[in-house]
Amino acid sequence: MTIRTEYLADHDVHLPQVAQWQHVQFGYLNPAGTLEQRADRLRDALHRDRLPMALIAVSEEGRLVGS
Repeated sequence: MTIRTEYLADHDVHLPQVAQWQHVQFGYLNPAGTLEQRADRLRDALHRDRLPMALIAVSEEGRLVGS
């Protein structure tokens, strides 16, 4: 399987899934943080030309496989 690194800004339909994954994996670092707050931080990173930026891994079929 070929995997490409893409900007989340170009595939923002995947933002809810990425937020969920990150919340599950890293939520313990901020137990008071909510899924919506994590999604808001990702929305603030929907850039291609400046920081912060969010990247995702996409299969050759366009399926989200990681972040």
